[in-house]
Amino acid sequence: MDKTESKKIAQAFLNRKEILDRFQTSFSGTWKTNMEDFFPLLCPARKADWIPGWTADILYSVAEGLVSTNCLFQTNETNTVWDSGFWYCIGYEKNKFVEALRFNSHTIMQMRVAVKDNKDGTVTATWHILNSAITKEGNQEIEEFKDSIKKESGRIPLLIGHYLETGRVMEK
Repeated sequence: MDKTESKKIAQAFLNRKEILDRFQTSFSGTWKTNMEDFFPLLCPARKADWIPGWTADILYSVAEGLVSTNCLFQTNETNTVWDSGFWYCIGYEKNKFVEALRFNSHTIMQMRVAVKDNKDGTVTATWHILNSAITKEGNQEIEEFKDSIKKESGRIPLLIGHYLETGRVMEK
């Protein structure tokens, strides 16, 4: 078998002078609620109910505007969480998880939110995030993301908790 071309591609990667950054993190929250009330909050449209300033333009969904596998939506730079980009839902299982990729000009972020019914009147959700630079400018975005995720990992559970307790979005 001739592997000349694949070896050239692999060698070009190994010879790259520019290193593109990648950052992985996770965080969790637990709320006194049930799965039927909690899981829909992960939908791009429903996020507007609990995230101050959240906007999304749903471009495609087989679930009448709610989250589904292959759902495609766009967020803009005015969003207070996760910034702007195109989001593509690559995996979804009701009451278990939602997984999406967010593309912008300089990074690709993979986010999986796994949800568990604790069978004691509480629900736990864990966000698993892998953010990868795809350009030199993306390296700077990764550094900024590292700083912002520290704040967001505490803020997101607080925002959800406030909504579940009051039924209203928290003031900015």
